[in-house]
Amino acid sequence: MDQTRGHILEVKDRKSIKITGVKHVDSYDDKEIILKTSMGDLIIRGTDLNINSLNLEDGSLQVIGLVENFLYAEEAGARRKNFIKRILK
Repeated sequence: MDQTRGHILEVKDRKSIKITGVKHVDSYDDKEIILKTSMGDLIIRGTDLNINSLNLEDGSLQVIGLVENFLYAEEAGARRKNFIKRILK
């Protein structure tokens, strides 16, 4: 799948995650994975997290471990633009 086509987040029993639209993995350890997707930054938090497979050519990622939460955030560039807009008002 071409990563520009879309972003899908599939969770099975809070123990297995499949994600498409992945552009880059910024950092990861067994408690937190931070990545960039076509829909912005995504933070996955949990216990015993492990990247099972990563293919940046097709933008796919598989994670195993116990998932506790997901957090989407705007990309850094978008945050800076919004901050500047608020200052200039």
